[in-house]
Amino acid sequence: MEEKPDKNETTSDKYCPKCHHPLTEVGAFWICRQHGLVSFEKLHTALRIFLSYGHYADKELVCRI
Repeated sequence: MEEKPDKNETTSDKYCPKCHHPLTEVGAFWICRQHGLVSFEKLHTALRIFLSYGHYADKELVCRI
């Protein structure tokens, strides 16, 4: 027997990135019936930045950064 979505749930054209099944919208969240809560936020990657100041006059700028 097929499960019918709750009246507060809607399905859309969004799909689970793991299993590619359609997601169900519950409030502000997207749920995969197999994997649970799905997030579409992109993870940030840390930047490796080398700052060099060879002159004392540049110290203030480097400290602000």
